[in-house]
Amino acid sequence: SKVFALFFKNFIDFKIFDRWGEVVFHSQSINATWDGTFNGKPLNSAVYVYSVQVTYIDGREQTQQGNITLIR
Repeated sequence: SKVFALFFKNFIDFKIFDRWGEVVFHSQSINATWDGTFNGKPLNSAVYVYSVQVTYIDGREQTQQGNITLIR
């Protein structure tokens, strides 16, 4: 099974939203991975939006956003 993971230093927050804006995954761990489930149940194939907030070594904070296509 595949998982979605991001690799940042000074990681703050990682969220994944469904198309209605509901948070289907949230973690504040740099080691977080998402296996395409919500509350232990597999989600349908769809496009999901992610938001990752990071802090760089120089103290700048940035939020990165994008989308993930889940294919079953």
